[in-house]
Amino acid sequence: MNAYELVVIFSSELASEEQKKIITKIVKTVDDAKGKVVASDDWCKKTLAYPIKKNTEGFYWFFKISALEPVAVSLGNLLKVEDKVIRYLLVNN
Repeated sequence: MNAYELVVIFSSELASEEQKKIITKIVKTVDDAKGKVVASDDWCKKTLAYPIKKNTEGFYWFFKISALEPVAVSLGNLLKVEDKVIRYLLVNN
C-alpha cells in the first residue's frame, strides 16, 4: 500500500452539500480501489494566490489516503471531470 496526500480546491460558489457529494465520490473511488481514506480535513475558504478559472477564493480539503497505485489514476480521472474542482494535487508520500 502506498501513502498519498490529496489537496482539492473547490469553487467558492459551491454549497456544502455539493462539496459533500464530491467528497463522497472521492471516498468511494478510494474504497473501490481497495484503499482507505486515513484522514480528511476541511481547510476552510482561502484566498487564492492568483485567479484560477475566474475564482479568487476556494474551499480547500486535505485527504490522507492509503491505497494501491491505480487509485492515483482513478482519482485523477474523477477530479478532472468535476466542474466545481478548480485545482487538485495528489502526491505519493
